[in-house]
Amino acid sequence: MSLTEDITGLVARATDLIDKFDAKKTGIDAAVAAAVAAVPGMLRVVYIDQAAGADANDGLTDAAPVKTLAKAVALVGPGRAGDFRFLSNYLFDAARVALPVNITLQMRSWGGVRRRLTLQVLPSADGVTQEVTGFYAANYGTVQISVYDLDLAFPATPVGGTMAVDRYNAFLKTGQSQGPLRIAIEYSTGEIVRPADGVGLMVSGAEKRPVHLGVQFATYPAAMAGKWLQGVASGVSPDTLKWLTTNLTSL
Repeated sequence: MSLTEDITGLVARATDLIDKFDAKKTGIDAAVAAAVAAVPGMLRVVYIDQAAGADANDGLTDAAPVKTLAKAVALVGPGRAGDFRFLSNYLFDAARVALPVNITLQMRSWGGVRRRLTLQVLPSADGVTQEVTGFYAANYGTVQISVYDLDLAFPATPVGGTMAVDRYNAFLKTGQSQGPLRIAIEYSTGEIVRPADGVGLMVSGAEKRPVHLGVQFATYPAAMAGKWLQGVASGVSPDTLKWLTTNLTSL
C-alpha cells in the first residue's frame, strides 16, 4: 500500500470520526437544551381572579388566571419568587395558606384598578377555635412579602366562638419553634382598613427572629396600634426592639 493510499485511508477514518462526533454533539446539545428549559425560572408571575379564575388554569396570563392564593403559592414553590397580580378583589378563603421554604412574594393590583385583599375569621383546624385568615410559614428559611397597590382589610371581632391564640391570628403567621429564620414584610401604596373592634395582627411569631417591617405611602387607622407584631404593645418604640428594623416610629 502506497503512502498516498495510507493517507487517504486515514483521512476517511478521521472524517468518519468527525461525522460521528457531530451527530453525538447534536444529540447532547438537544438534551442539554431540554434540561435547561425544564428548570423553572426563579420568578413566576401568577394572575389571580377569585371571581372568574379557575385553579385548573396555569395563571401565566390575565386570560387564564387561577382562582385561589393556595394554587398561586403552589405554582411558585420553595426557593422562588412569585409576582401575584390580582384582577379582582380577594376574600381570603382559607384559614391558613401554607408557604414553602424560602419564598418571596409580591402581591399587587392589576388592570388599573386598586383591588382589596380582605381577611376574615374562619374555623381553625382543631375544630374548636376560630382564627383570622392569612399566610402560614411553619418552616425554616426566610419569608419575604411585599404588598403593593393593594388594600388590606382586617375583620371585626366575631360575636360568638372562641378565637385561637394570637399566633394564629395574623396576616402572616409563623411557626413558633421551627418557623422562618428571617421575616420581611413591606406594605406600600395602599390602605389598611381595620374597624375599631377589629381582630388580627400583621405578623405573628416575630419576636423570635429578625424582622423587617416597612410601611410607606400607605394609610392605616389608629386601631393598628399594638397590632403590627405579636407581643408588641401599643406605643412601643421600635428602637427598643433589637430584632426589628422598621420605618414606623411607634408600634
